[in-house]
Amino acid sequence: MSPAVIIGIIVVLIVLAIGAYEYHKKHKKATGCSATNPCPAPQTCSAAGACTPAPRPSAAVVTDCGYPTPRGWYDVQKQGVKNDYCRNVGGPGPVWFSCALAGTTTSANQYTPQTQVVDPASSHDALVTGDICFQ
Repeated sequence: MSPAVIIGIIVVLIVLAIGAYEYHKKHKKATGCSATNPCPAPQTCSAAGACTPAPRPSAAVVTDCGYPTPRGWYDVQKQGVKNDYCRNVGGPGPVWFSCALAGTTTSANQYTPQTQVVDPASSHDALVTGDICFQ
């Protein structure tokens, strides 16, 4: 083969490779999630378009309502939803801010320990409406 034929074949291969690359870029499937590209269950699509684990269900078993202020639904576990029910508990000795964390299934698990510091200010705003203790 002559050098001109070899150069011609190389040019054709380069043009084909560039065309395939451009086609792939244009028709590449989106890796994020959206209404038309949902996440596989049980994951949910975040506002940023990423698949994340589904949040735990709201704490349903709270028999100790605690003191009235502050009390309400918080996002202590940073799941993006206010599914943790928190309130001041204790007394007549120490009183501490405790939460029935989302996913709690028994009344024995409705408290975070005194040694676990839960800061309501860093847990997003409380959603006081829908208080399960005093409706």
